[in-house]
Amino acid sequence: MTAKGKRTGWSLRLRVLLAGAVVVALFAGLTGLAIERSFRGSVEELSRERLLARIYMLMSAADVDADGILTMPFGLPEPKLAVPGSGSYAAIAMTDGETLWRSESSLGLEVAYPTVQDPGSSRLIETAPDDSDLLQTLAYPVIWELDGGAEKIFIFQAAESRAALDAEFTAFRNILWRWLGGGAVALLLMQAVVLIWSLAPVRRVAEEVREIETGSRDSLGGDYPQELQRLTTGLNALIDGREARLQRYRNTLSDLAHSLKTPLAVLRAGDAGEAGSAQNVAEQLDRMEQSIEYHVQRAAMSGRSPLAAPIEVRPAAVRVIESLKKIYHDKPLDIECDIAPHIVFAGDPGDLDELLGNLGDNACKWGRSLVRISAHNELDAEQRLHLILSVEDDGPGIPDELREAVLKRGVRADSRLPGQGIGLGVVRETVEELYGGSVQIDAGELGGTRVRLSI
Repeated sequence: MTAKGKRTGWSLRLRVLLAGAVVVALFAGLTGLAIERSFRGSVEELSRERLLARIYMLMSAADVDADGILTMPFGLPEPKLAVPGSGSYAAIAMTDGETLWRSESSLGLEVAYPTVQDPGSSRLIETAPDDSDLLQTLAYPVIWELDGGAEKIFIFQAAESRAALDAEFTAFRNILWRWLGGGAVALLLMQAVVLIWSLAPVRRVAEEVREIETGSRDSLGGDYPQELQRLTTGLNALIDGREARLQRYRNTLSDLAHSLKTPLAVLRAGDAGEAGSAQNVAEQLDRMEQSIEYHVQRAAMSGRSPLAAPIEVRPAAVRVIESLKKIYHDKPLDIECDIAPHIVFAGDPGDLDELLGNLGDNACKWGRSLVRISAHNELDAEQRLHLILSVEDDGPGIPDELREAVLKRGVRADSRLPGQGIGLGVVRETVEELYGGSVQIDAGELGGTRVRLSI
């Protein structure tokens, strides 16, 4: 039972073993029945052949004179026919049912042979005379040509006990099912061994996950079969991402506390009676607000989401553009979205919104009349999908000597415009630290600044 009272499902090992046992049992049963039926048919056909051979032997031994009188020799090639109750019987009769001859083995036994009238045809039946053993009987009419040219029909009959056939069939069936049963058990044992060997990597994953939960290891091993590589790689990415986020939160809180110490110390040391103290307080408060906003944005970034499906970029860009149009409604700006619907981003949706928002806001501040947001996907050498995102404007541009500096927190190209200079700093840290990408600033086709992200 789980913690919520739900019954746990069957293990993979038990599922495969049960399924294999059912398949092996069905296969062995159906195979045994098919072999049994085939062998029974073969035994019965062999019995028919023996009876027919006995009839041929009787025909070769019979002597019919010119008057149609049939005589049989005293001794026959088959000794069992001379032993009463031996299980092998024979007789010769007329078409009217009159018995002309019968073997000594039939002494005291009335055998009901099948009735057959058409010469050349035979009939096989089973009968139980006088509550004795079941007999298999065969009758075969033959046209006998006499010396004078006349013809006479004799019915040659043969019978044998089913006991011998049944004993032979029973012995074969016992041997068959012993071998099939042993083979099924051997197959199940082999299946169990193969299953244990095949599921060993899965058990190792479960054991290593338990070790991670207890803190005795940091990540899953890497020597797993190909079918589990994507799973273990994704789990390791989740574990690493969790640790990275926790560490980033700790570092962010530490950095925030450290960045607030200096403004607070200045405020404590300031003399409210001195001239310019109000301006000093305002500057320190602005500095504290800038630090808080920067670290909050930095902590909010999530990073790449392992095992998550890529998200479409165009809907997020459209949302950001609508927001920017409302913010800069008093400015004659045209914001273009040059992003195809199939372009995707392999990361957190919130991060994409923050990147688009910061870059779009920066472009709208500097742009005179036109801002363009474009994106496309590229594959690297390892066939991993990357997003190339560009935001450019038709503003005055950023001088070459300031392009590296504006990516640092708190640095602005022009202090006359409102803002705290943290947007591009957050973008750089998000792209480079969380996604391992790159940020490039250059001159765009519109004549202003173009910020190009590769993530």
